[in-house]
Amino acid sequence: MQAARLLSISGEGETLCLTLARRGGGVQTLSVDHLILTTGPAHRALTDSQPFLQDLARRGLIRADALGMGLEVDSRSRAVAEPHVEALPVLVAGPAARGRFGELMGLPQVADHAADVAAQALLTLGIPQDSRCPAY
Repeated sequence: MQAARLLSISGEGETLCLTLARRGGGVQTLSVDHLILTTGPAHRALTDSQPFLQDLARRGLIRADALGMGLEVDSRSRAVAEPHVEALPVLVAGPAARGRFGELMGLPQVADHAADVAAQALLTLGIPQDSRCPAY
């Protein structure tokens, strides 16, 4: 886990190649299997808040929800792409999904939604739930 801004991302087979601007300065390149990107509270400008999200929005892979509360997601918390674009398996948790799910600012609501998104991530990745990550 690192505090950094995601500058770019590319794929090599099943691996993601990330270029990060580190909080303390400098640029770092990493190869990873999965990526979890967290954002701050600027939900109205979420798609403009980071270069990575700007790029996804420009390519039609994500879009703001109609209420301007975050990102448009489906009932499984998957980001909705523009109609002419094939969607990627991008999952959205927390307040950025409140345009679909309602208020996700309080701890109980955020925790429940995060658990739902984690279960969806395991399902998407084909990872069975086990004793370390039991169903609730």
